[in-house]
Amino acid sequence: MEDKSIGIIIGRIIRKKRKDYQKKDKKWTQEYVAEQADVDYPHYGKFERGKIEQPQFLTIAKLADVLNMSLDEIWEEYEIEKQKYLEEEDRKKQ
Repeated sequence: MEDKSIGIIIGRIIRKKRKDYQKKDKKWTQEYVAEQADVDYPHYGKFERGKIEQPQFLTIAKLADVLNMSLDEIWEEYEIEKQKYLEEEDRKKQ
């Protein structure tokens, strides 16, 4: 697995959680989460889209806190999403 997949997978996890909140309350925009986490809004957008190849631990921790996720929960989700990502990549190669 290439290193850039880490950012893609973590971004998917964060986006999914934010969108789950947004279904219940429209305030949960990318801009809102970035502001709450004290993360630059354009950087957060790239983060969520998987454009940050090696996300910083502190950024992940800040976003996890805002989204009420534990780092353990992110790790568990990472393992699940990594498998899905690898399967997608395999299908693309066939």
